Amino acid sequence: MADHLIGSLRPGMTTGEAFALAQVRAVELDLGKAFMAFASKAKAHFVGHGIGLELNEPPLLARHDDTVLQKGMVL
Repeated sequence: MADHLIGSLRPGMTTGEAFALAQVRAVELDLGKAFMAFASKAKAHFVGHGIGLELNEPPLLARHDDTVLQKGMVL
């Protein structure tokens, strides 16, 4: 699933659109109910993040985020 998302990311796409791509792929693979779910039933709010000085650095590939991916961003 990660390869599908990584291969689909493009400059100009929003982080919310990236999250949606991952969610759609999970459904296609019949993993929709388990998508981003922990054993505790809590759900993660993002499928990826920027890489930099901090562990979870912006941008977050999150459901309701509208950050626009830019050329050169490292995720």
